[in-house]
Amino acid sequence: MVETTAVTSIGRITPGDLGLWDDAQIEPLARIVRFVRQQGAVVGIQLAHAGRKASSNVPLLGGSPLTPEQGAWTIYSCTKLNWI
Repeated sequence: MVETTAVTSIGRITPGDLGLWDDAQIEPLARIVRFVRQQGAVVGIQLAHAGRKASSNVPLLGGSPLTPEQGAWTIYSCTKLNWI
């Protein structure tokens, strides 16, 4: 099972997250899939969007929100749920 994988660059939690938003990410992931298949197994992937947790530093560096100087990006998340 592949770790949480962002489908857009603004939907990732940290700059170090695995992603699928750029064609340059295809071949490295394809190498992993080929290897796993050679072992007789299948691959699963967990797609994710970080929401309010986006634009954070990597856990090794504390996981705190990034500053603009550190490359922070605008985050998007649900702020209010309306139940009918």
